[in-house]
Amino acid sequence: MLRAAERLRSRLWAAAIVAYFLAWTARGLRTGFGYDDVTKLYRAWAQPLGWHFLGSLAYRGIYAAAGFHPLPFHLVCLALLLVNLGLQYRAYRALADEETACLALAFGCFHAPLWRLYVEAGALDEILCGTFYFAALAVYAEAFLVGRRFRAAAGRRPGGPPGK
Repeated sequence: MLRAAERLRSRLWAAAIVAYFLAWTARGLRTGFGYDDVTKLYRAWAQPLGWHFLGSLAYRGIYAAAGFHPLPFHLVCLALLLVNLGLQYRAYRALADEETACLALAFGCFHAPLWRLYVEAGALDEILCGTFYFAALAVYAEAFLVGRRFRAAAGRRPGGPPGK
């Protein structure tokens, strides 16, 4: 019964954080293309291999699938930002308890200086950089935690010299 209650609490935390995130970012779905967005789309076609390769690949793919409409670009950005939230949670959860991880995630859901990520489709390459960064951080944090547990199970003090 206790396990079911913990699972319910985790799902409620997740739902609250996603709702909070969407409350701040939903406005970006109604925005059009800005000057920077159009410039990045042009560069993706003119210099596909020489300028932000992964961003160019994403811009070209979205354009090929949906044409010159801003909503698909904004939806992809929003989906990647939600993936980033999940990766951030994995990293925070590996380093702290659930409540601390959820509070850190809630503070990271909307950060005023990052408003451009929420309203401009031209921020897709920056969002992709964040995705890879948080993926690496989550893998490192989980590996660090597993390593500490392994050393503790082997009878060593975490961070101590081998054999002690």
